[in-house]
Amino acid sequence: MTIDNCRDLTLKMSMNKAGRRLTSQRLAILNYLRGVTTHPTCEMIYKELKDEMPKLSLATVYRNVKYLVDNNLVLQIKGDDGKTHFDGNTTAHLHLICKQCKKIYDIWTKKIPAFNGIKEVAEIDNIDCTIYGTCYKCKK
Repeated sequence: MTIDNCRDLTLKMSMNKAGRRLTSQRLAILNYLRGVTTHPTCEMIYKELKDEMPKLSLATVYRNVKYLVDNNLVLQIKGDDGKTHFDGNTTAHLHLICKQCKKIYDIWTKKIPAFNGIKEVAEIDNIDCTIYGTCYKCKK
């Protein structure tokens, strides 16, 4: 059994125990999103997976991606292109969206920004930070 199969089995068992199902389609979408850094849309996910899963429909992708987002297994990003993009890497990181080419970049930092006074107002569950700028490819 490969490491990926063990991880999939562990995830599937923990989700089933929690009363949530990890179907083969959900798992294929999740594995695809975990394997790319392109922050695809549902349409892009569908185009990539339809050959290996001929019974897959675009509606199924939308429904399953929503399920994965709702269960905190993938991140949802509002792109500057008016579309919703997804990220299979849920570890803490920032996103940069290029204002010219609209590409979404992962920005990794070890320092979490300090938000003065937040502890007096609320308990933070999640920080969703998107930076807008112009990537170096577009600056050339």
